[in-house]
Amino acid sequence: YNILIANNDGNAVTMAGTAKLINATVVRNGGTGITTLSGTPIVTNSILWKNKQNISGTAVVTYCAASSNEGSDPWPSAGIGNIELFQRSPNFKTKSNYELLLISPCLGKGLPSANSLSMDANGKSRMCNNTIDIGAFEKWDGITVSENSVSNLRTKHPYTVEELKTCNKDTLEMFITPSGTFTMDNQTVSAKWLELYQDSITNSPILKNGTFIADSVLYARRFSKMINGLGVWNFFGIPFNTAPLSTIDGSLVENSVRINAYDEHLRAINGANKSAWIHLQPDTTTLHVGVGYALSFNSKVPLTDIGRTVIFSSKGNGAPVTFNKTTQSVTLHETSSSTPNGAHWYDCGWNLIANPIPQTSGINNVWNSSTAAFYGAAYFYKPYTDSYDIRPASDLATENYAIAPYTGFFVQTDVNGATAEFTAEEGMLSSSLRAMAYSQTMAGNPLSDKQSIYQFNITGEGDYANTYVIFDSRGHREMIPMEDAPTLSGLTGRPALSMTTSTEGNILDLAINRLPFMEESLDVPMKVYLPYAGRYTISMPQSDTIAKSVMLRDENGAIHSLIDNDYSFTTTANGVNKRYTLIFENKYTQNQASLGVTISRDLRNVTLSSISAIQQLILYDERGETLYCQNPLSRQAKFQLPSETGLYLLKIIIPEGVVTKKLINR
Repeated sequence: YNILIANNDGNAVTMAGTAKLINATVVRNGGTGITTLSGTPIVTNSILWKNKQNISGTAVVTYCAASSNEGSDPWPSAGIGNIELFQRSPNFKTKSNYELLLISPCLGKGLPSANSLSMDANGKSRMCNNTIDIGAFEKWDGITVSENSVSNLRTKHPYTVEELKTCNKDTLEMFITPSGTFTMDNQTVSAKWLELYQDSITNSPILKNGTFIADSVLYARRFSKMINGLGVWNFFGIPFNTAPLSTIDGSLVENSVRINAYDEHLRAINGANKSAWIHLQPDTTTLHVGVGYALSFNSKVPLTDIGRTVIFSSKGNGAPVTFNKTTQSVTLHETSSSTPNGAHWYDCGWNLIANPIPQTSGINNVWNSSTAAFYGAAYFYKPYTDSYDIRPASDLATENYAIAPYTGFFVQTDVNGATAEFTAEEGMLSSSLRAMAYSQTMAGNPLSDKQSIYQFNITGEGDYANTYVIFDSRGHREMIPMEDAPTLSGLTGRPALSMTTSTEGNILDLAINRLPFMEESLDVPMKVYLPYAGRYTISMPQSDTIAKSVMLRDENGAIHSLIDNDYSFTTTANGVNKRYTLIFENKYTQNQASLGVTISRDLRNVTLSSISAIQQLILYDERGETLYCQNPLSRQAKFQLPSETGLYLLKIIIPEGVVTKKLINR
């Protein structure tokens, strides 16, 4: 009972008859962990790990933890209460200290009635709250952060930040659970071990408002293996500066897990296909903070929480890890078409990056030049449809939306050496939208020109999609197709629910439709693809004040207010395309006369007068293309309409606001 048998050259334990081995830790022995000569010995509540072989012979093995990868004879992992570690360690404190860390899967998983002794191998109480750990040592130390609670879960003792500062940093262990937030009250906390556990994208461990210093950090993340019976890729990043792949726990690279990095230069040469993804090798590769990676499991990995959890370690960094940043920049790269080595695609470079801050964060939206066609957006991978969701970067630095810690995603840039700056925010990551194309933007100041964002969402049949209409003074109605997003060659084959908009007279589907709003009323065509029969709902989760009403006109001509209610409908067939129209009514155009601007015409000659200086005037044709732009900086301006007949839109910017006017040349 309660025995450690470790680091022996030969066999560890030999049993016969009805002998019992209860709460043993049998590890790192050069021979077989347990050898049975006769009878049916009983092995309970024990850990078998890193022995030449687990068990030789027949035994009744229950409530034990071991790996089927060790030795030629499989251990009876199907026994009652047994834990198949696969390629996961039991998470001991060190190579010579076989007490368990808080992240261990062996905690509380033993059979209490199997052990009648009151003390463990350390002389501490063997039971805790009517539970017992697997192995020789019961866990009594360590502090857990669960949601906003900080306490020792075994003793039930709560801790303040001031108390943590007085703890011995050489023995202090802290574990931040999924959705746990450790707020440090602008103090500094030091520990021997820090464990961060994340079980989904939105359930992330968070450190904030202070400095945390740890000698060793373990970042455990549970990834998806399969969706609809097929394997999937997971995008992710790491929370500390570097993590050697040789130190990961839970899987073996190129044995049970594949981790890919993205190479923009290869994409620029070969196009957006699988050749841009590089298989990382375990012995020569180190992961870096701020860089995004893609991970997938092979068929050997069991569909269990342990099998799907990979632990990345700061081991090998040579120095403690410090968490205290609220802003951090990631450098971006662009491979231009003038680069040698053959034909290239667009000059906008794809960058797979990750949120490097242990908090939900916003991201700046000015890493492109101001005239970039692919202006400021983040692409989040949807593995079950092998497609991307996209959210305008300007929408990721608000109170409502932010990027979860360690989330990997793509951005594009046309400026080599630009930076994407992450800033800690309180927003929550939410579903985004599928990227298909972009509208162009004109030159302008992205920090001073206010954008009015309207987000539209459709849900149904287990999927979602979004699209954006953004009213922007720099917007342009000329559309260009977006280059294919980097693909992982979809594994699921499931069609994606999608929702896009376009402009009047243009059939190009847009995920983000950025355009000026100068009319009293504006119609925006919207298209929805419904892969499966069922019931769907269209809503408007985000809106602005520029439109006093937002209406949806369906295929029957019926009008529905999206400000007042969501719009629900049912389809009885698969693979249906539906076309709608969004109708925006401008709140401000009817008040233009009060701004003191008068417009007079003599055939094609136009004269403007204003009570204050005219800062800028822009003339558009009916497709939204800029024909004329002037900065008079005076109270009067003159120009001439083109000779072609048609409808023209005039935008006048003065200190008091913006005046728009329709001009018809007959």
